[in-house]
Amino acid sequence: MAIQNAGEGINYLVACEDASVIEAEYAKAFAKGIRTVMNGQRESFSLGYPNHSPVGQRWFMGRVNRFPGEGPLRIVIVHENITELK
Repeated sequence: MAIQNAGEGINYLVACEDASVIEAEYAKAFAKGIRTVMNGQRESFSLGYPNHSPVGQRWFMGRVNRFPGEGPLRIVIVHENITELK
């Protein structure tokens, strides 16, 4: 799920939804998962996805978690390299 032009100051959710790379279906599915956490349908979401490069095949697990409680919406997004587990 390599997202083009991703970095500091970029809206991560929009970048996922607008992905136009080989693994775009994973990026779009991850964006949908983020939205389910943001709108309260789920407390968390996870998705395994490939992120292959010319030098090797890599696999990652992306996780989205919502903080419980009152106040503004807060979520954490983590991507973990799980290549060794594959």
